[in-house]
Amino acid sequence: MPKSDWYSAFKHPDPNRWSLFSDTNIARHTQQRRVFQNLYSMSSLVSYESYVDECADLLQGHLSQAARRREGVDMMHWFQCYAYDVIGNMTFSKRLGFLDRGDDVGGLLQAGNGALVYSVLVGIYASWHPFLHKLSCWFRLGGARMRDQLATFVGEQIGKRKKASQEDKPTPSGPATAEDFLQKLMNKASSEGSTKVTDYHLFALGLSNITAGSDTTAASLSGILYLLLKNPAAMEKMRAEVDGAATDGRFSDGHLAFKDSLQMPYLQAVIKEAMRVYSVTGLPMWRVVPAGGVEIGGTFFPEGSHLGINPCGRR
Repeated sequence: MPKSDWYSAFKHPDPNRWSLFSDTNIARHTQQRRVFQNLYSMSSLVSYESYVDECADLLQGHLSQAARRREGVDMMHWFQCYAYDVIGNMTFSKRLGFLDRGDDVGGLLQAGNGALVYSVLVGIYASWHPFLHKLSCWFRLGGARMRDQLATFVGEQIGKRKKASQEDKPTPSGPATAEDFLQKLMNKASSEGSTKVTDYHLFALGLSNITAGSDTTAASLSGILYLLLKNPAAMEKMRAEVDGAATDGRFSDGHLAFKDSLQMPYLQAVIKEAMRVYSVTGLPMWRVVPAGGVEIGGTFFPEGSHLGINPCGRR
C-alpha cells in the first residue's frame, strides 16, 4: 500500500526535498533504495564499530565517575548523548560533543525532539504543514524551525567535507579509521555520477541518519535497561552471560564485537524481547488503501482509507 500524506510532515514542504522515509512516490522510492541500500547493509554498518567503541568508552567513563561519586544518573539523557554522538561519528567522523559536555550541544537534542513531535502531530492534518512550517520558521518557533536547525548543522558538515576534498585534505580520522557514511556516499557519487547521487542526496541521507537514527537508538537502549531493572532475575542471568563472555576473552580489547554478541543467546533474547515489549516508534505508519479496497482479517476497508498498526498494541 502507498504511504499516506501523514509522512509529508517529516520533510520540508517543497515537493523536491524528499527523503527515503517520507517519500510517497513509490517509483522514485524504489529506485533510490536500489542505489543506496548497500550503505545500510549489515556489512557496511559493522564497518563503523570503531566509531561506536569510541563513544562507548566515553559513556563508560562518565558512568564510572558517577558511580564513584555515588550520584544518580539520568540514563535516558546519557543514552541520547551517546546515540547522537555515535550517529554523528558514523556519519561525519565527528562526535557532536554531547558525551564531552554531558549536555545539549547547540540545542540539537531539543531540536530533534521538537521536530519529531511536530511531524507526528502535524502529519495528522498534513494539509496544514506548508503553512505551519512557514509560520514556525518565520517566528523561530516549534518543531519545523528545529528541523531547519538540524538541517543547517548537516549542511555545514557536508560543506566542510566537500571543501576539504577540493583542497585534497585527508578525510577526518581518529581512533576510528573506517570510511564514514558521508565518505562512502561521496565515493558513490564519484563512481556512479552526479545524476544518480546528487548533492541533495548527501544532505537528505545525512539528515535522515541524525534525526531518525539517534532518537530510535536512545529509546531502544532506555527501554532495554528499564525492563532489565524491572526484572532482576533477567538482569542477573544476562550479567552472568556477559561475565562468561569476558572469561572467554571476547572483551580482549575492552569491547564486545558485533559478531561476538551474536554468540550470546540470552543477550540477543533480551534485546529482541525488550524491543517487542517497548516499541521505539509507537506510531501506526499510515498507509492508503488502493483502488478496489482491501479485506484484512475478515474486515473490508474501502479505497482511500488510511490504515496503520501501532506496534505498542502487541504488548
